[in-house]
Amino acid sequence: MKKILLAFGMLAMIGGVNAQKVLVGWHTFTGASNPIANKAPDQFETGFSGLLGGEVNPAFATTGGGNGTGTGNSGDNTYGKSISIDPLPTVFNSCVKMSPTNNAKRRVDFQVTNNSGSNVTLGGIHFDYAYVWGADVGNLKISVKHFGAMSDLSNANTLLVENIGFVDNNDKAWHSIDVSLANMGDDITLTNGQKAAFWIELPASGVSGDGNVIIDNIAITDNSTPTTIDRTALSDNIKVYPNPTSDIIKVVAMDVTQVVLMNLTGKTLYQSSSVGEINVSDFPKGLYILKIEVASGEICAKKVMVN
Repeated sequence: MKKILLAFGMLAMIGGVNAQKVLVGWHTFTGASNPIANKAPDQFETGFSGLLGGEVNPAFATTGGGNGTGTGNSGDNTYGKSISIDPLPTVFNSCVKMSPTNNAKRRVDFQVTNNSGSNVTLGGIHFDYAYVWGADVGNLKISVKHFGAMSDLSNANTLLVENIGFVDNNDKAWHSIDVSLANMGDDITLTNGQKAAFWIELPASGVSGDGNVIIDNIAITDNSTPTTIDRTALSDNIKVYPNPTSDIIKVVAMDVTQVVLMNLTGKTLYQSSSVGEINVSDFPKGLYILKIEVASGEICAKKVMVN
């Protein structure tokens, strides 16, 4: 039952596409037990670059990189609540740790630089978070701030959101949040060559005992208007058969730009830029998700059963 619910959740996620562009996004964190110093984005829009970790503020390179990388990932394949990760992650079980009792390890800094040649208005901050362990979870609250000292925008260290908490010390589920930049006022537009920086942090005091909060799927987006596309006509024009199948899936559609077959954890098992036949004879029996994108940018998702 749990797997079936996950499948429906993934279909819902793909069916409603948010048009906000991911200017820079981070979803894979590996290979460091010490605070992260310098992490380039895993996803970025053409003309934009980013940085996560202590080198966002090189004068304090040991601050702003969290408590190093950790194990675990949100697995929902979105930044925040609904911004799709594209391409999907290929490395799983990775995240950023934060610890509230060490001032150098209780925050994660990240920034975006606009080198596109045009102005861009920022839309928001998006990330996933979870509580792992620790004492005094009632005071273990997450805040997000604009890092004015490392930004070309005004309103230094503006508090964007605070008191993001957890139900209790049994609340080990992943949560998603989209953070508005409304508190920054009108100065949220980057001209060419400008940068903006932000940080996610735990409280500097008030937490008795150590703890561990993990962060995954961090993104900065522009302010494109979110839209939901009606998938009915698109779905009717895409044929996937036989379904169920034990060996071959045939995909028939026009103007296809990408075909992706995923398992229920979101792992990509097959990817192509054209339609045709997919051999699933060696796949374990079960439910899979087939994502088909066409030239207009529309995406259709279909359930496929391998038996």
